[in-house]
Amino acid sequence: MTLFVIANPACGGGRGEKYIPQIERALEDLKLEFKLVRTSRPQEAVDLARKAVAEGFQRIVAVGGDGTVHEVVNGISGTGAILGIVPIGDGNDISRSLQIPRDIPAACRILDKTYTRTIDVGTANGTYFVGVASTGFDSVVTEIANKMTIKVHGPAKYTLAAFRALTSFRASKFHFNCDGKLSAERALLIAVANTRSYGSGMMVAPAAELDDGLFDICLIKEISRFHFIRVFPSVFSGQHIKDPHVTIFRAREIEISSEDPFHVYADGEYIMPLPARFRIVPRALEVIVPSPATK
Repeated sequence: MTLFVIANPACGGGRGEKYIPQIERALEDLKLEFKLVRTSRPQEAVDLARKAVAEGFQRIVAVGGDGTVHEVVNGISGTGAILGIVPIGDGNDISRSLQIPRDIPAACRILDKTYTRTIDVGTANGTYFVGVASTGFDSVVTEIANKMTIKVHGPAKYTLAAFRALTSFRASKFHFNCDGKLSAERALLIAVANTRSYGSGMMVAPAAELDDGLFDICLIKEISRFHFIRVFPSVFSGQHIKDPHVTIFRAREIEISSEDPFHVYADGEYIMPLPARFRIVPRALEVIVPSPATK
């Protein structure tokens, strides 16, 4: 069965292009049939994936970071097509959650075995996401990280962006409708998580599962800058949840609005301004993953 491979040469701060020939060689060495196309603009992967499915391709491979996966998923969701991932981006939290290796030949060998797992996806006002959608402080951090031109990658990039955002950010009052229960809270951020991590390894929801039919929602209440600086490093190990100002709860659906203007980002991509409605779609996506014997 021919793979349709959508590669993002601009991912990882433009470093993606140098990895694409390695991926082509790895697939050729495995004698896999494939068609590879490069994206040249934002959101093009959505259109390419949708067109590939219409042409009869059943296995669509995203080569890039979480943003590339996000676009491909929005192109194939609801079609029955199967997703493959070769991670070459900055964060790669989605592939990490699925135990797909960063090593290119190893990731390509998984595509040859075609062992699959069916997972949940989320929607934010109808836009699909696989990992984490967030707003408040997190959305400001993501916006800063996406615009950074200095050559830092991975956790360092998001950590630097967080401290830049902290210089001027203030908590706001958010309103929630969580599975029909209304509430309001002054908060720093809200993360609606399907995967455990985002931002290159920040374990915002350390108990989240990709196939339990529920979001794990992390809310960090209003805290001082000093308190934030003290708590922030613990998010990489998931220990932030021990802080009394951090709340984790589960829901199938949540609506969020705020008294100040905030944007929603999901899988590292801009989605929309608040208000937003988030829904879990159980067992909506089949993904090629390592077989139990190779983990």
